Amino acid sequence: MRADSAWDKASEAKSAEGWLSFYTDDAIMMPPGELVCKDKVSRGASIKNMFAISGVSLRFQSTKVEVSRMGDLGYAVGVYQFSSKDAKGKVLNETGKYCETWKKQADGNWKCIVDIWNADPAK
Repeated sequence: MRADSAWDKASEAKSAEGWLSFYTDDAIMMPPGELVCKDKVSRGASIKNMFAISGVSLRFQSTKVEVSRMGDLGYAVGVYQFSSKDAKGKVLNETGKYCETWKKQADGNWKCIVDIWNADPAK
């Protein structure tokens, strides 16, 4: 949960490099409306594009976290709030959910190995 909370703080700071530092080198990222990102280059391009959107704000909160009995794998599920501005400056809001799979690294830190998120239906 500490790693996920720190990731949210990188998101609040709109730090693409900070965001990307939470993935392993071989992590799989499945952003909405995009192809699967299977390497650092594609993940970097996706996240940098996201933070370049006008008026972007992304916050997320885990609602359930569980760690394997061996203590080396875990997952987090939760909700996110995304907002941006369209070309006319109108604020657009989106809510959604995510699922992250985490793996404990040799140095004791946790890194995300699989990340998927998608928007809730429009109301």
